[in-house]
Amino acid sequence: MNILLTLFFILLVWLIIDFINKNKKKNNEPNGPWALPLIGNLHLLGNSPQISLRDLSIKYGGIYKIWLGDHPTFVVTDPNLIKSIWIKNNSNFINRPHNKSFSIFSNNFKGISFVDKDEWKVTRRLVSHAFTKTKIKIISNVLDKQTKKIIEEMDKFEKSNSTYYIYKDIRTFSMNIMLDIVYSKEIKPQDIVLSKCIDNCHCITNAMAAGNIGDVLSIFSPISNLSKSNTQFKKQMDEIRSYVNNLYDDLKQTLNPENPRNLFDQMIIASDNNDYKDSIVQAGIDFLIAGTDTVSNTTEWFLIYMANNPEIQDKAFNELMNAVENNQGQYITINEKSKTPYLNCIIKEVMRIRPVVPLGLPRETLVDTTVDGYFFPKGTRLLQNVYGMCNNESFVSDHNEFKPERFLLSGDGVNNLDKIVIPFSVGPRNCVGEPLASHEIYLLFSNILMNFKVRPIDGITTIDTTEVFGLTLYPKDPLPIKLTSRKQ
Repeated sequence: MNILLTLFFILLVWLIIDFINKNKKKNNEPNGPWALPLIGNLHLLGNSPQISLRDLSIKYGGIYKIWLGDHPTFVVTDPNLIKSIWIKNNSNFINRPHNKSFSIFSNNFKGISFVDKDEWKVTRRLVSHAFTKTKIKIISNVLDKQTKKIIEEMDKFEKSNSTYYIYKDIRTFSMNIMLDIVYSKEIKPQDIVLSKCIDNCHCITNAMAAGNIGDVLSIFSPISNLSKSNTQFKKQMDEIRSYVNNLYDDLKQTLNPENPRNLFDQMIIASDNNDYKDSIVQAGIDFLIAGTDTVSNTTEWFLIYMANNPEIQDKAFNELMNAVENNQGQYITINEKSKTPYLNCIIKEVMRIRPVVPLGLPRETLVDTTVDGYFFPKGTRLLQNVYGMCNNESFVSDHNEFKPERFLLSGDGVNNLDKIVIPFSVGPRNCVGEPLASHEIYLLFSNILMNFKVRPIDGITTIDTTEVFGLTLYPKDPLPIKLTSRKQ
C-alpha cells in the first residue's frame, strides 16, 4: 500500500512539474492555449485538426505555440512570417522532425521528403539535375499519353450511362505518370505489387498524418511500435521499397549513359558512381506516393466543385472552346494554358478551398533562432498552417464560397492571394515536382472539361464537400459523378 501511495505521489509531482514546464513562457515565444500535462494540447485537435488549428489561429494570431505531447510546436499562419521562416531563414528550419513514422517511410531519413539538411542538399542536387536533364519531350509525351487514356476510360463510362467512381482511375493515372517518368514502367493487370500500391499510397499518407502515439508521447513508443497499424504501415512500405529496389537494380544493369531513359537513369548518372542507391530509391518512392496521392485528391476536389457549380464549369468550357477556336473535342495541350486565365483561376481556387497538404510537412528548428521578434528554441517543431490561411476571413473574404474570379489579376498585375495559396510550399525546400504536378493537373482538368459535363448523379443534389484530415485532405465519401459528353 505504501509503495502504491509513493508511486501515486511521484506521478502527481511529475504531472505538476510537466504542467508548469509546458506552460512557462520563455523569452519572446508566442502565446498559445494552456497545455495539459503529458498530452499537451492533443485534446484540442479533435477529428479535424486542420479546422481546430485554423480556429486557434483566429484566437491567438498568426503564430502560436502548442504542445503535441512531448513536443513544443509553433503553428504559423501569417503569410509574411511564413516567408521570413521558410525563405529568408530557411537554413535554420530545414530539417524534419525525427519520429518513428517518418523514419519507417523514409528508410531512416533518406530520399527527398524527410532527409536531413546535409544529405538533403545532395539528394536535391541529384533530383534537380535529373529533372533538368530529362527531356521535356519525354515528360510531355508521358503526360499526353496518360491524359488521353483516362479521358478514354471516362468516355466508356459516359457511353454506358452509369455512375462513375473516379477513385481507382485517377490514382492509376497519377501513378502511371510517376512510374513512366521515373522508372519507364506502367501499371498492368498482372502487376500485383503496383495494383496494391494504388490503395497502399492512400493508407500510407493517412498513417503518416495520424502517426502513432509513440511519435508524440515517447513513453508509449515501445507499445506503439508493436501496434497493428504500425506493423501494417511498415509492411506496406517494405513491399513498395522491395519493388523499387529491384527496379533500381534492373535499370542500373541496363543503363546506357549516352541514352538515359528516365529520371532514375539520370539520378544514377548524376551520382557519378557514388553509393547513393538508398537515397535514389527513397526519392523514387517519395515521388511515387506523394505524386499519386496529391494529384488524385486535388482532382477529386476539382470534380466535386465543378459538379456543384455548373455555371463555373460552363464558363471554363467556353473559354477552352475559344482557346482552340471552337474545335470541340480537340485535345488540350499545355500550350493553351496562357489562353485560359479563368480555368487557371479555378485550379487555384480548388487548391485554396481544399489545400491538399493542409499543414505542409513539419520542420524543426536547428539552433536557437529569433525571427521577426519571436524566439524559436532549438528543437521546436513548426507547422505551416496552409489551411488556416486559405480558409480564414482575415486573409480571404467569403472563404467558404467557391469563387475563382478572386484570383483574376488586378490592374497592376498583382494578386495578394498568391502568397496565401502555397500548395507546393515555399522556399528552397519546396516541392521539387511542382512544375510536373502543375502541368499534369492542367492537362487533366482542361481535357475533362473539354469532353464532359460533370454533374451529381441525380443532376440536382449538391455533393458533400466535407473533408477528411490526413497528410493530404480528401473527400469524406467516394466520389460518384455523372458524365455527359460535350461532343456534338
